[in-house]
Amino acid sequence: MAASSCTPTAGGVGIRSGDTADVGRLLVAGLYHQAMVDRKAGKGAEAARLIEQLVQRAPGDTSAQLLAIESLIVDKQDGKAALAALARFPARPDSRFVRFRVGILRADAFALAGMRDSARAILETLAGEFANNRAVQERMAKIK
Repeated sequence: MAASSCTPTAGGVGIRSGDTADVGRLLVAGLYHQAMVDRKAGKGAEAARLIEQLVQRAPGDTSAQLLAIESLIVDKQDGKAALAALARFPARPDSRFVRFRVGILRADAFALAGMRDSARAILETLAGEFANNRAVQERMAKIK
């Protein structure tokens, strides 16, 4: 029997188990993936709205918070708001991944806000810790 257009056909365990945590994770995943589709299609406002919903569902999640900051930069083109949001993060987070992610976001936000020297300084620091990282090298090339 074919599924109707309103019958869920994806979602796996989130739908089968009925567990609220599983369903919540499924919703967050759906919000993320639809936001990325909207972003790729040039629908920045729609992507930002979905990311805001995602953050509301996972307010204490560091990855969600960083995604929201990325959205300020990429979807809303608001470097100053991104810098204000980044102020909540320590200058040297404990996690190497978070340190890299926060550094890249800071550099992008500074560049977007027209503060190229600040962006360059952050990228130079990142280049020291994350040698030969392509993301750092590409950003350095753009702001020179």
